Amino acid sequence: MNKEHTAVVEKAIRYMKDHLDEDITSGFLASYVGYSSFHFVRIFKNVTGISPRHFLSALQMEAGKTALLQDPSLLMKILLSVGFHSPGSFNTRFKPNVGMSPRKFSIDSLSLSSYVRQYEHEELQLEEHRSNRSVSQQIRCHIEAPADFRGIIFVGLFTHPIPDQKPAAGTALNRKKRTCSFTDVPSGTYYALAAGIP
Repeated sequence: MNKEHTAVVEKAIRYMKDHLDEDITSGFLASYVGYSSFHFVRIFKNVTGISPRHFLSALQMEAGKTALLQDPSLLMKILLSVGFHSPGSFNTRFKPNVGMSPRKFSIDSLSLSSYVRQYEHEELQLEEHRSNRSVSQQIRCHIEAPADFRGIIFVGLFTHPIPDQKPAAGTALNRKKRTCSFTDVPSGTYYALAAGIP
């Protein structure tokens, strides 16, 4: 991958993260990093796998999810600070991107924290989540995490660089287990993404 292109995309992403409350366009970002709109969008997609607009939307949604887990009384203020103009616009975009309503996300997050604490020291006996599509491949993943990490690591294979839908396959690791294999994986291109819950 071209180092100059990677640096340009990283610069654009830093700007997005620092200005989530602004109405940022691909044209503005292109100008900011010194490229034409067409060339910038092509470079951005080449480096990240998605468009700048989709990437920005994912950053805003992630900030919104974080806001849901913080003080609910500050939710509206936080949503405005990350680019949502109303609770309605947030709710409308939330479910298609996260797979559940904001309220259910808040409730399920509490349940997940409780689950993680309950099983962080026990051996997990999980079946991998598998797709029903035609199968033919196996994928092995090795996860690098800090040596003192004690939580659960969730690993999924996604069809897009941003995990905005259910994984084609997934599992969870704990007790210093850092490798997993996905068998009977449907043919296709996947992005292995992992998230650790301490």
